[in-house]
Amino acid sequence: MSGINELGVILLIVAAIIVAPRIRAKSVARRSTPIDNKRFRVASLSVLMRFLLIISLIWPLVTAMWLKPWQDDPSPFLGLGLLPIIIIWSGFWIIRGGKKRRG
Repeated sequence: MSGINELGVILLIVAAIIVAPRIRAKSVARRSTPIDNKRFRVASLSVLMRFLLIISLIWPLVTAMWLKPWQDDPSPFLGLGLLPIIIIWSGFWIIRGGKKRRG
């Protein structure tokens, strides 16, 4: 049961990372001075970005429930559960950075 609790804590941390910038953006937007909308792009995520975020949350959960890394060896979970997510986000980050540099 402790493995499920650990996954819950990880989910709460990820949710806080995603939600916290929105809360800050709303509090800053309430000020009377105009703000630059480019600084707060968190609220305007593309469909692809939303899909990747959801898959990034669901995939490790499903593989954790399937492989049960808290009972057995965690190596398969690291290879099948976390490594694909890290590789996909790294590639996305590299490609996106290259596009921004070109124009």
